[in-house]
Formats: sequence, structure tokens, C-alpha cells
Amino acid sequence: MWIGTEQGGVDKFDGKYITNFNKDNSILHNQVVSVLEDKRGDIWFGVSFSGFCRYDADERDSLKRFIQLTRKQNLIGNWQKNHYRILNGSGVNFMIEDSEGKMWLSGGGALHLLLIPDNGDLNKMVVNAFTTQDGKSEDNSVFNSDLITKNNRFYWGQGNSLSYIDLNKFKPPSNIPALQITGIDLEQTHIDFRKLSVNIKEGIECNIGPDKGINLNKVKFSGLLPKSNLPIDLQLPYFLNQLTLHYCAVDWDAPHKLHYQYKLEGSDRNWRNITDETSVTYTNLKHGKYIFKVKAIGAGKLWSEEIEYAFYINPPWWYTWWAYTLYSFIFLALLYSWRRYDLKRQRLKLDLETEQVQSEKLAELDKMKSRFFANISHEFRTPLTLILGPLQNIRSKINDIQIKKDMDIMDRNARRLQTLINQLLNLSKLESGKMKLRAHEENLVSLVRLFIQSFESYAAQRNIQLEFNSEKNEILAFVDREKIEKILNNLLSNAFKFTGEGGRIEVVITPLPAPLKGGDSVHSLTMGPAGGKSPLEGGFRGVEIKVSDTGSGIPHEKLPHIFERFYQADDSYSKDLEGSGIGLALTKELVDVHYGDIKVDSVIGKGTTFTIILPLGKSHLEQDEIVEVRKTVDSGTFPDIPDSVVHEDEQKIPGKATDTELMDNSIPVILIVEDNADLRAYIRSFLDSDYQVIEAEDGQIGIDKATETVPDLIISDVMMPKMDGYQLCDKIKSDVRTSHIPVILLTARASLESKLEGLETGADDFITKPFDHQELIIRTKNLIEQRNKLKELFSKGSKPEGYTQIPAMPGIEQKFLDKTSKTVENNMSDPEFSVENFAKEMAMSRVQLHRKLRALIGQAPSEFIRTLRLNKAAELLMQNKGNVSEIAYDVGFNNPTYFSSCFSKQFGLPPKEFLNRNNPGI
Repeated sequence: MWIGTEQGGVDKFDGKYITNFNKDNSILHNQVVSVLEDKRGDIWFGVSFSGFCRYDADERDSLKRFIQLTRKQNLIGNWQKNHYRILNGSGVNFMIEDSEGKMWLSGGGALHLLLIPDNGDLNKMVVNAFTTQDGKSEDNSVFNSDLITKNNRFYWGQGNSLSYIDLNKFKPPSNIPALQITGIDLEQTHIDFRKLSVNIKEGIECNIGPDKGINLNKVKFSGLLPKSNLPIDLQLPYFLNQLTLHYCAVDWDAPHKLHYQYKLEGSDRNWRNITDETSVTYTNLKHGKYIFKVKAIGAGKLWSEEIEYAFYINPPWWYTWWAYTLYSFIFLALLYSWRRYDLKRQRLKLDLETEQVQSEKLAELDKMKSRFFANISHEFRTPLTLILGPLQNIRSKINDIQIKKDMDIMDRNARRLQTLINQLLNLSKLESGKMKLRAHEENLVSLVRLFIQSFESYAAQRNIQLEFNSEKNEILAFVDREKIEKILNNLLSNAFKFTGEGGRIEVVITPLPAPLKGGDSVHSLTMGPAGGKSPLEGGFRGVEIKVSDTGSGIPHEKLPHIFERFYQADDSYSKDLEGSGIGLALTKELVDVHYGDIKVDSVIGKGTTFTIILPLGKSHLEQDEIVEVRKTVDSGTFPDIPDSVVHEDEQKIPGKATDTELMDNSIPVILIVEDNADLRAYIRSFLDSDYQVIEAEDGQIGIDKATETVPDLIISDVMMPKMDGYQLCDKIKSDVRTSHIPVILLTARASLESKLEGLETGADDFITKPFDHQELIIRTKNLIEQRNKLKELFSKGSKPEGYTQIPAMPGIEQKFLDKTSKTVENNMSDPEFSVENFAKEMAMSRVQLHRKLRALIGQAPSEFIRTLRLNKAAELLMQNKGNVSEIAYDVGFNNPTYFSSCFSKQFGLPPKEFLNRNNPGI
């Protein structure tokens, strides 16, 4: 049993318990005015002010058992979508069901007919509402004043009247509205498309809008629909994107109940809400194809068929296919450019990372080198001490001049090695932070002048102009004297190495002026670690020391690396002077310790200038870096005068021939090509007793002396200035004048690749430094003896006794002999053809020709000419080409008696007897 209450909701009595449902837990409102059970068994409740609801007994959730049929709920929302107005949000006055299962209810000023399917699906329920427009007399009905009689008449009370419907004759509306689209407005302006079509064809301008600024001549369509103002295949320009579409439906039974629903495909995703408006406006439509769809519904609650109208809005030029093609090209170009940029950025990033890794590895390798050489240097100091000490002791006790010279060579090179070791140790101390600055106020002018004076004698010996200039006689600065001397020593030694005879080296000290007013300055002082903390003292902020030379210069691309450790500007075999790559690195470190700066400027062929800038004063120094009383320290710093210098009088050995005036052709001549004078003198010392020795200090001079003197053997270093040993060997072997000369190469590089490179250029032997002098003596002797044996072998002939065979030799030597033989044969009959004429024809000097033929066949040029003449005479006699006198004149002898004497000496019998023996029939 269900009991509706006025303020307590509804109660359910199951015979035992009463369950109350109210607005707090389920029902719409506590005032329930009507309760109805339909033929399907569903219970309906009419509620004042809030519509009605149906009870669903199968729902387990008590809060969801009452299905709310109000406009605020989803279900009513669905009805609204289908245009089912129910109660208009008001309460129910009465509810009743007729014999056919139709439900009638009153409320909201209307009488509602609910047609519910047999399955009770409310989503398929049809609702008809009847108001005063449909003939209903009044809007309001009396509560629970409903009745259906036996004759099937439905009565209800309305205010002061009673109304009824004969249900036997009543039929619900079932008409379907007739619908059509009536017109299109553009930019809120009605358009007569018939007139527009005529104007466009005639070329008449058609403009609309408040200021007539919208042109319609770009509107395109193929025609008009019959009896209509609607264009067919309408195409609008992109700026005509505001349209109003008009439509209308006809329902003669209840025109006031007509409603519409529409959507624009291309703009709307879903159908718009039901409306009674007969037009719709769309603005800011994008370009593209659109289809407008509309349908209508009337009192019969049946939808009409959808009516469609299609139109097209053309894109602007920037949305056309060719514009997109252009965009594609631009995009691809940008993508390509970005990709190139990205790849370049990635490569740059990778290069930077690689460079950083390599830099770190190089730095670590540099440290390892420094540590390694420092450790080795420590181990070298003890043996060096034990070499230098006894060496000085022995030298003081020996009076032999030659032995003393050898001792001097040993002493100079040992001290040079000691200097290199000290530099390595200093680098190691700087790297570990153990080398501290011990600064004391010094007069830099006096200090530098005194140090330079120690190089003056060496400069005079080298014919180099050494100058020192200073604007001031005194410039006081806090410096470490020992370190400044090391800096000057390295820079001056470097300048002397690369400055040739007749050159100039200048050292200039200049005080740097203080900044001028206005913040400008004549010089900018770049400090080292101190960062420019030096104050102005005495009107100067710093001092500049320049060391300039007129040497060979340094390539521009190598200047940034010149102060790196173990870096050498010239790493080729032909570098002018050997170096360790330590001196300038140490100089840079020592300048940095003084909070100064060093830079280098160089021009190839003109010279190099090193500039040192040191701060004045002591404000930039730490307290422990200042020594008020200078301590005397045995630093071992002394001018490193280049030691590989041997005076000209030392090179001249009494009793020996000069280069061009050989004393005795029977004594072999050896050419020594070596840039180190000490090593040249050392090699010469053990070869002088058996050979004539010529010296050359570089490869180019060696070539000149080899072609001039044609020695029997050449001993050459590999690493030399101007021309290295490989180039020298190649030129020697490719020149017909010197190609026969054996070459021994000396090198400190013992790798297989270096040996193969030397052998490929034609070197006959290869000796690695350091070498045993006995080994060099033996190899020299063997090569000369091999050449003599080869000469004897080639000189042997297979002709009859006394016939001298011209040897057959491979390559360039055979070409030379062929040329000499042909030259003599062409001048065979000329008795005036002398050795001078022979040398001129061969484009050689007499000495060169003499040395060449002696080396190849063991004969002087005059002997060679006579031998060929006598050989020709023997051939003519064997062929019986004439008598002895005739043949003597034919082969260039103008005295038959002398011819017979020479012939008898070579063949062992007189010419006449030789003729009779080889021609028995005469």
C-alpha cells in the first residue's frame, strides 16, 4: 500500500512495516497529491511544484528507485531534445489512465497525453500537450478532479467549469510537417540571386554592406533551383563567410507546435537544440564544403525528412594548393636548414667534446711527460756529476791538444744535457707548485745589461749585432733574479739559434706610462695570476722587456702553440736547429710566476719579437713571495752560450788538402755533412788518418761540395737545416755527377720506417746514433772497398788480350758511360781532342770528370780517351781497313811511332804484328 502525504512524502506499507520516502532520500517533494498504478503495474506519483516520478521496484539502490520526470533531470532532458514539454516545471494536479493505457495528467497550464510503450521504456514515450491554443478552455485544472466514465468519456474540472473529451472519437495528431529552405542572406543582407546572376554576366559591380565595401562579383553558382531563390553549386569567396539560412514548415492542424532542428556539417558536430526559430546565422566560417541539414516536427510528434543544402567557401590564396606547395618547399628548406644547423651544432658539440677530451688527455699526457722526464732527470743528475767531475780532473792533467779538444766537446755537451735536465726539473716544480717566487727589489736595467754582456763574444764570433737599449738607467722592480736570468737565457739562446750571420738581436727595456686622464692609456698591461693588481708607483705601472731578432721567423698558425710544452715550431727532418720544446714553456711559466705576461709576434723571413710585461711595485705579491734580504742561492743559472761552435782554425788540419785542391788522388775523399760542429769534429778525428775529409754544416752546402769535389763517400746526418739527409741522398743519387757515391746516413730515429725511408732514397747504409766510432770506420772502409772491387769487376773484359772492355753498369751509371763513350767516338779522329774538351762536352769540370771516371772504371779521362782510341784501332786492324799509319791517323794519333808504343803497351805486341796475326793471308 502506498500512501501520499501532504508534507511527509510517501509511505509504503507492506503489511508489517511502513517505509517513508521523502525529498531527502528519494522523491522530488514532500507534498504528494496523486498516486497511480498503471496497467503495467508501475506506480506513479504526482508531486506539487516538482512534476511527477515513477517508482522502479527492480532498482537495488533506494536513492535511484524513483525515476524523476522533471525538466531538470536527464530523462526530461532527453524529452526536451525531442521537444516534449512536460508541466513546464510545475507540479501535477491530477493523473489518470484510460482503458487503452494512455496516461493523462494536468499541470503547468496544459493537459498532457503520455503514450508509453508496453515495455515501459520512457525513452520511447510520446507526449502531447494541449493548451488553450488547442481549444482547452482554461490553463489551470482542479486537484484530483479527473474521471473516466463507462462510456469512455474523460472529465476534469477547470476553475468554474467542467471539461471532457470523448475518448471514443479522440485521435492523437499524426501529421508530418512539409519543410523547405526558403533563402540565403550574405553578410546580413538579403541577396536576390536571380538579379545577381544577370549582373555578374553583364559585368556590373555588385556591392553590399554598410559602405558597399563587400563585392559579390566573385560569387559563383551554376543556376537556381526551380521556383526558388536558392543557387545551385554555390561557391563563395573566403571573405563572404557570414551566412543566414531561412527555412519554413507547414502543419495546418497545429502550426504553433512546429519546431525545428538543424546542423551544418563542416561546422557543427551534432544536431543543434530544438527551436521554433525559422532561420539560423553562421559567422566566421572557414573555407571548405558545407552541408546544411534541417528537419521539422509538429503536433503529431513525427519528424519530417531532412532537407540538405550544400555550398562551398573558396579558400584564400594562402590556403590554395600552390600556396601549400610553396609552404612545403619553404618548410622543407627550413627543415633542411635546421637539419644542417642541427648537424653542424651536433658536430660542433662533438668536436668541442672531442677537443675537450683530447685537451684533457693531452694535459694528462703532458703531466705524465713532465713527471716522467722529471724522474728521469733526477736519475741523470748523479751520473752527470760523476761524468763532469772526473772529466774536469782529467782535463787539468792532460797537455795533449787533440785530447783536450775531445774533452772540451765532452764537457760542453754534458753541460748542455745538464741544462736540459734543470729545465725539466723546473717545469716539474712549477707544475707541483713547489717553485715559489722569491722577489727582491732589483734594478732591471743593470740586471739585463750584465746578462747580455756574457753573449757579446759569441755574437761577435757569429757576426751578429747584439744591442741593448733602455730609456732609463734605473727601473726598480720586485723580481726573482734567478728566474729573470732563466727567462733572458732562454729568449737569447732562442734568438741566436734562429739568427744567421750578419743578423741583429736587440733587447729593449721600456717603462710603461700610467693611464692618461679620461681613462685612456698608452699601453694596456695584462697581468698573470694577479689580474692587474699592481699600483702606480713612480709614475709607471709596469715595465716592458722586448727581445727581437732578424731570424727566420715563426709561421703565424704556430704562434698560439709556441709556449706549449714539448711543442716545436719546426718538426720536420730539415729543421734549422734541434730543440726540446721546453725552453719557451718554462719561460712562460716563469713570467706567470711574476704575475706578468709574455707574447710573441713574428713575420716569416723578417724575424721574431718576444715581449715581456712585468708589474712594478709589490702590492700584487703575497707576503711570503717577498724576500727583503736577498739570499745567495747557487741556482746554477749561467748564460747558455750555444756550444756546437768550432772555430775555423780548429777545422783546418795542417798537411791536408782543401776541398778543391786534392793533394793526392790515391787517397779516398770523404764528405761529412752534419750541422753539429762537435759531432763533425768527432767524426773527422778518427777518419783523418786514412782519408781526405771535407765538411759541410747543412744539406745544401753538402750538395754543393759533393758536386764540386765528387768524394768517394758521403757521411750525412738526417735532421739538418735547409735540407735534410733524405733529400740530400735523393739529390746525390739522381745527379749523374754524383750518383755513384756511396752514402751513409746517421740518425737518432731508430724506427724501421725511418730506415726504410732512407733506403728508398738510395742510401747505401744506415747507422743509428749513438754509434761506435769503430763501427763507422769499418762500414766506411767496406763501402769504399766494395766500390773498388766493383770497379775492378767491371773493368775485366772478354776481348782478346789487351782489349779494354768498357764496363756495363745499371741505371744512371750506364747512361753516363754510354755518353762518355759516344763523346770520345764522335771526336775519335781529332788529335786535338783533350781532357778539357772532353769535360766541356760532358758539362762537367775537369775534377768532376776525373773523380767520376776514377770511381767507375779506375781510369783518368786521358787514359779513358787513349783506351777507346786503341780499342778502335785494334778493331780496324782486325778488319784490315788500312795500314798501321793510316789507322793511327784515323783514331787521332798524329805520331805513328807514339801510336805503336801505346799499342804495344796495351796489347803486348806491335800493331804490324797484331795485323799479321789476325790476318794470316796478308
